[in-house]
Amino acid sequence: MKKILPVLIIAFVLCASTIKAQDYGLAGPVKSKANDIVVPTKSMVPQYGEKAILFEDDFSSNIGWTLGTYWEINAAVAEPAQDHSPTGDNGIMACPLGTDYTDYMSRVYATSPVIDCSGETVVILSYWSFSGCENDSWDHMGVEAYNGSTWDVIWDNGSSSFQESEWTYYEFNVTTQAAGNANFQVRFYMGSTDGSVEYSGWAVDDLKLFSPEPHNLGVIAIAPSFITLGDNATPQVTIQNFGTNAESSYSVNLVIDGAGYDETVNVSTSIAVGSTAVIDMPEWTSPAVGKYTATAAVTVADDGETGNDTLISDITVADVVIGYGFNAYGGTVDLGPVSILIPDGTLTSIAANSDEFWAGADWANETWYAVQYDTDTLLTADTVTGTPTSIGVMPGPEGGFTGLAYDVTTGIMYASGVDYVSTYESYLYTVNLETAATELVGTSLDDGLIIGIACDAEGNLYGIDLIYDNLL
Repeated sequence: MKKILPVLIIAFVLCASTIKAQDYGLAGPVKSKANDIVVPTKSMVPQYGEKAILFEDDFSSNIGWTLGTYWEINAAVAEPAQDHSPTGDNGIMACPLGTDYTDYMSRVYATSPVIDCSGETVVILSYWSFSGCENDSWDHMGVEAYNGSTWDVIWDNGSSSFQESEWTYYEFNVTTQAAGNANFQVRFYMGSTDGSVEYSGWAVDDLKLFSPEPHNLGVIAIAPSFITLGDNATPQVTIQNFGTNAESSYSVNLVIDGAGYDETVNVSTSIAVGSTAVIDMPEWTSPAVGKYTATAAVTVADDGETGNDTLISDITVADVVIGYGFNAYGGTVDLGPVSILIPDGTLTSIAANSDEFWAGADWANETWYAVQYDTDTLLTADTVTGTPTSIGVMPGPEGGFTGLAYDVTTGIMYASGVDYVSTYESYLYTVNLETAATELVGTSLDDGLIIGIACDAEGNLYGIDLIYDNLL
């Protein structure tokens, strides 16, 4: 008999989803030597709009950088295999190129040419990184800016180990070092490093030094994305100040096509540089079920960049929606479907059953499917009584299945499974809902434990890794 997972599993699997994940450049599973904890990195959000480019480099060639040992400007090879903005040269600046950094490195630099910023009052540095480093108890990497007499650290790897798994945006205000400085430079450093645990080191692309627009407001979000028919909604438009001046007088307009909604709000509350403001628009009552297109626009005097003034987003109006979920605890107590009223989250118990341990479930083709953990049995469940009906045994890993997720865009049911008995890996399968036959897609995660999966309405599949607390 297989081992039962020695953890509490609580899962709610919804039959409909309007959630779309926002990409933040989440890192893969990386362990810190000091505390064995995974530390994800997140891409910065651009804070400033570009008025004038003072210096830029796509690293298609060396345009004046002084490169120390291990540093190269060349075509990407691995970690990453492709530069940030795909070009024929595939050029990046890296230390080292195509492999992890070495043990016992001394500090080595890549230093830019001199950049004349003597006529500037505000200066911003940005670049894209695909990099990784152990925490600064052991290894070191960072970025420094030359203020005319000394080098100031503007970023370093700090106390958390990290490994970026995609190109990640970084942006820094270097006005203190650059404004009025005819001899400004920036440099990247790698090292020193200790004698164990190596990461990918530096990979840099599309570096810019620019002066920002004084006045630049942009729309970055419209809410809500989902409401229930007949509800009185207060639409909200989120504005961000990408300029260098605080703004205290601007207007926001919101149009919802086909709904007779066209409203403007004049705002006199100050929004600081780099800050966001959520503007409440007049109340809206949806006229009918459907998907509506909402267009928000912001207007401010002397706006230096109009490309971010408008945002278009969808608002879905639905009748009362019932979802289904299950609650499992150790395979010995209350177990069975519950109905979930969306969007207020009200739970209504349908049934309980202490004879089975359901490890995953999802709604597909007007049917509630579940997989029983200890027997790998695929079954359907009556949404009135909770009574299960067996379809068959799903072939899978030694450890058992941990989740089901149905992709409404393709009609495919996926199953996650784990093998903590021998290989300690997680796997992803497709499932035949008529025969319970499975087909291996691949190893979804090694050195981890996926305990649940879900698929949104746009076909994006998500998983939860119990070992490292990562959302995948």
